[in-house]
Amino acid sequence: MAYQRGSKWYVKYREVDTGNQRTAIFDSKEDAELWQAQYKYNRKHNKKAVQPTTQQDRTLAGVIKAYYQSRKGEIKESTIKSDFYRLNKAILPLIGEKALRQITKADIETVIDDCRERNNKNVSINRALDILRSVFAYAVSMDLIANAPPVRRLKDDRDIIKPPTPAEAKKLFSVALPHVKRAIIISCATGIRPGRSELFKVTWADIDFERAEMFVESAKKGGLAQRVVPLRADIMDLLKEWFSEDKEDISKTIIHWHGKPIKHHIRSAWARALKQAGITRRLRPYDLRHHFATYALSAGSDIKSVADAMGHTDPSTTMKVYQHVLQRAKRDAVESLPSLTDGKD
Repeated sequence: MAYQRGSKWYVKYREVDTGNQRTAIFDSKEDAELWQAQYKYNRKHNKKAVQPTTQQDRTLAGVIKAYYQSRKGEIKESTIKSDFYRLNKAILPLIGEKALRQITKADIETVIDDCRERNNKNVSINRALDILRSVFAYAVSMDLIANAPPVRRLKDDRDIIKPPTPAEAKKLFSVALPHVKRAIIISCATGIRPGRSELFKVTWADIDFERAEMFVESAKKGGLAQRVVPLRADIMDLLKEWFSEDKEDISKTIIHWHGKPIKHHIRSAWARALKQAGITRRLRPYDLRHHFATYALSAGSDIKSVADAMGHTDPSTTMKVYQHVLQRAKRDAVESLPSLTDGKD
């Protein structure tokens, strides 16, 4: 029970580790009762919990410190180090010394605006905001604040699909190393998943030269184990040329480096191609798969056929990811209708 002597408020408690009795001193009854509630919560839920934060520690910076102390052993040291790097860059300089219960939505918006002025991307800002959200949840659970200020998450830059345009794909193809050239062509033409999951597994035995089809071992479980993707005539011409270069060895993977299968990724060669092509925006090998879907749907291909080619077991997945393309196609369909009011056919 908090009690007053003179102008100060006191709370007697026992140290969690030693059991020794101690007295915490506060300037107000409110601070004393908040401290006591936090202490009781610690003792009830975890006997080894850290001591509650004192009055002077109840700034945002102090509560952040207490939060990480309470999670010690649960969060990796490398993660804590990374989190504090973000906190020291984005949050603590602006509102770290502010009392936790005085932090408002406007303060959070100030943090976001400051990050944007420093050209931080949304994905980076969101990581800092996620930390802040966890700290606020901890503060509420410890009765340090009644309600957490709202922390809105920004739209992730990476969620915005921007596949390479045909012009960009051609530039990349013109400067890329041979194995990256093959990856570009096959990915853009089939929508195959890049990397070890699908693309790097395809061998010449998976190409049916007579039927102009490619067999793909699907990476996702729950659907067909293998799917068949038709290939255009110009793609078949390239494949025949590459097959000849590989001495018609049907056991060899199509994507290889000097005859050796690609075991991990083509990250370095991809970055080199982007630089030589003069492409400075963010573009990943996975965006080649988006290229296939975007331009196939834009050309009027039905959603089921595109989903089957890409290995989506449910066409609704394709619709959800590429709804922006479908919306444009819907607009184009409406605009293409003949006019009934101006005499035109």
